[in-house]
Amino acid sequence: MIWLAAAFAADTIEIGGRVDGAKGAAVVVEVLLLQGDAPALLLGSQTLEPGEQDWSMTVPRGGAVRIRAAIDANGDGVGEDDIQVLSLQPLSLSVDGQRMDLKLPSS
Repeated sequence: MIWLAAAFAADTIEIGGRVDGAKGAAVVVEVLLLQGDAPALLLGSQTLEPGEQDWSMTVPRGGAVRIRAAIDANGDGVGEDDIQVLSLQPLSLSVDGQRMDLKLPSS
C-alpha cells in the first residue's frame, strides 16, 4: 500500500497563491483544467474564510489550468452574478510549487 501512495504522490504537484481584494468576504478559489474546445474541468476548489488570502491545492501533474477566484455573495455557488477574476495566462502543471496571485476587482 505504501508504494501505491508514493506512486500517486509522484503524479501530483502543489500549486498555490494569494487572493487580494476580498474586503472581509469569503472567497472561493477554483482550479480549472483546460480541455481544448471543451468546457474546463473543475479539478478542485478551496474556500478562503474572511481575512484569509493564501491558497494551495494538490492537483494531478500535467496539462494546464486557469485559476478563478470569486466572492460567492449569495452562497449559491460561483456564477455570473458574483465578483470574480480568472487568470489570463494558463498555468502549466509540470513544475511543483508554482504560484498564481490574483486581485479581485472592486464591486
